[in-house]
Amino acid sequence: MSGPAITGGDADDPSTLRERARARYEAGDLAGAIADLTRVLELEPDDSWAAAARADVRRRADDLAGAIADLDHALALNPENVWALGLRGEIRSDGGDIPGAIADFDHALAVEPANPYALWCRADIRSTVGDYWGATADLTRLMELEPDSKWTWGMRAHVRLEERAYRWVARSRARDLDDILADIAVGAKVEDKEQRCLELFVRSIPLFMRWRDADARAAHAALVDLQLDAARALVKEAEPGSDERSERESSVKGLREQRRELGSDPEFESKVRAMKDRITRT
Repeated sequence: MSGPAITGGDADDPSTLRERARARYEAGDLAGAIADLTRVLELEPDDSWAAAARADVRRRADDLAGAIADLDHALALNPENVWALGLRGEIRSDGGDIPGAIADFDHALAVEPANPYALWCRADIRSTVGDYWGATADLTRLMELEPDSKWTWGMRAHVRLEERAYRWVARSRARDLDDILADIAVGAKVEDKEQRCLELFVRSIPLFMRWRDADARAAHAALVDLQLDAARALVKEAEPGSDERSERESSVKGLREQRRELGSDPEFESKVRAMKDRITRT
């Protein structure tokens, strides 16, 4: 599991060392990979790629300080090393240095404006800190580059819905139900070509539920009902006995439980039907 042996003159061949470092890394021999990349840097001290590669291994080994030191060195050697910028951006983000992480991904995208990895990471950070508009812009650009990516579409829908949830919370303080329901209607129809929108939408609802009167609860139940309709349709599309069908049936089961917890007395159900009508009619 330690990678291929190196004998004779090959022990000082950077290409061979890089190959063995990769093999060791993939086999989980992180110490061996670090040793090989350290030797590469001794032989070729200006190798920005090797410094970034060693940083990647050190990160996996939880040596974040060593990883950052290697990435700083890699970027001193080559300020346009997009891989190093992305790795440092991720480590900074994980450590709570959001401005530093954004700066790294901004720099990476200035070098490679169509870099999917950098766009995805910056969108993720922006959505986490509430910059929903910036995140949507990054994801829209990413969708232009990868139009068939369901993950990108799903994340964009989620970001848009989080932005609307933020507006609902603000509006709920004024108890402006008409405006809240108007946003719900728009959110429920975002990219309605994909049923996943409803699932993502319902995940955003807990923010809205800070306003805990009966109308808010009825709106929540109405949206769970709409998601149940979508989930049942997806079950029918899945191959009987397949893992996909089993997963979708579990989703339906979870939604049913969630709906039961929201209530089912006749007066409440009447409000739910009215909410569903407003949402689907808008």
